[in-house]
Amino acid sequence: MSKLPTPTTPLASCLSLHDIEKVAQQTLKPKSWAYYHSSADDAVTMDKNRSIYSQIRFRPRALRPVAQVDTSTHILGYKSNYPFFISPAAMGSQSMQYFDCWLFLELIPASFGRINSPELAHEDGEIALVKGAARAGIPYGCSTAASVSPLDIAAAGDEAQTLFFQLYMLKDKEKAEMVLGVAKAVGFKAILFTVGQLQSRHAPVPGKRELDLRTGLDENTILLDESAGLVGEKKSAIAESSQLLTTNLTWDLIAWIKEKSGLPVVVKGVQSYEDAVECEKYGANAIMLSNHGGRQLDTASTPIETLLEIRRYAPHLLTSKMQIIVESGIRRGTDAVIALCLGADAVALGRPFMYSLCYGEEGVARCAEILGEEIARAMRLLGVRSVKELNKSLVNTTAVERLIFAEGNQKL
Repeated sequence: MSKLPTPTTPLASCLSLHDIEKVAQQTLKPKSWAYYHSSADDAVTMDKNRSIYSQIRFRPRALRPVAQVDTSTHILGYKSNYPFFISPAAMGSQSMQYFDCWLFLELIPASFGRINSPELAHEDGEIALVKGAARAGIPYGCSTAASVSPLDIAAAGDEAQTLFFQLYMLKDKEKAEMVLGVAKAVGFKAILFTVGQLQSRHAPVPGKRELDLRTGLDENTILLDESAGLVGEKKSAIAESSQLLTTNLTWDLIAWIKEKSGLPVVVKGVQSYEDAVECEKYGANAIMLSNHGGRQLDTASTPIETLLEIRRYAPHLLTSKMQIIVESGIRRGTDAVIALCLGADAVALGRPFMYSLCYGEEGVARCAEILGEEIARAMRLLGVRSVKELNKSLVNTTAVERLIFAEGNQKL
C-alpha cells in the first residue's frame, strides 16, 4: 500500500475549519477527497446547509459581564467541554478493508474475499479521531463501518470519555442485537439510530454523487482495489452487504433498540417536525436534525429549517426531555451558536473532522479547539456567559422564515 501524502501546510497556520478543508483538498488523493466531499446531484442541499447561517443575524446585548464564559454542556447527560461532538463517518483509515470493517467481518461470508480501499485520510483513522476527541473533552460518534472494532476504539479513548455508537438497522435482529451488545459491553453511552439513508453505498437508492462518479467511484466500484484481483467478485460482495441492512424501518424499533442495548437512543436523520413529534412519542432520548450532509436527497430541507419548523409547529419539543442536535453544514462557531440560540441542545460535525485527519490526532484536537474558541468568542460578543443563556432573542431569523414549511398552504 502506498504511503499517504502529508500536508505541507503547518497545522498551526490553520485558523479556521475552512483552512483545514483546503489543506485536505490539497493533500488527499482525488478519490479520497471525492468520497469525503461529494454530495448529491447539484449540491444544492450541501451548499444551503452552510449558506443558511449567513441569512440569520445576531442581536448582541451590551453591558454584560463576560470575562469568563462557560462553553460546557451536557449531551445525553454526559458532560462535554463544548456543545458539539464528532459525528459518525466511515472509512477514516488508509488500511481499512471496505468490507473488512469489524462489523462486516462478522456478518459477510469469508468466501467473498477481501476488498481493499484506497488510502483515505490517515493511517490511524478512527483511533486518531477518538484520541483527538478525548483531548478536546468532547464525545465521539463511532460509525457502523469503522475500520477498527468498538473495543479498540473504546480502549484508545480516555477512560472518562463519552462514546456513541451509530447503528444502521440490520435485517437479522439477532445480529443487530449482537452488535448492540458489543457496543454496550465496551462502554458506549448511546445508540445513534440512523434513518433516512442506509450505510452509504449499501443503500438500495443512494444519492447520486457526481464527484464520486467522475473520479471512478460508483456503487459497483466504490473503493475497490483492482490490483487485489477481485474485480469479478466485487458485485457479489456489494450485493451481499446490501442484503444485511433493512429498508423496513418502523417506529417500534426505537423501543426495541432501547430494550436490547439498555442505552439511550438518538434518532439520526430527522427532517420534518412531524417526525420529530413521532420520535418523542416513541421514546427517543434525542434526535439529530440532519440531511446526511446533503449526500442523499438534493434540495432537502436544511436542519435549521427543520428546527424552525419545530419552533413553529411543535414548540413543546424545545422544553421536553428529548434533546435536539443539529448536524450538517456547521463550519463556524457562530453557526453552532445560531443553532443553540434556536433551541438545539448541541451540534455535531462530520466532514470537518474527517478533513482534519490529514494531520492525525493533532489535527482532530486542533479542529475542536478552533471551533470551541469561536463559540466562546461569539458568546462573549453576544453578552452571554454560558450555553444555557443562549436563546431566540439573540438572533433575527426574519430572512429565513419564508423557507419554513407552510402548513395549510400545501393543498391544491
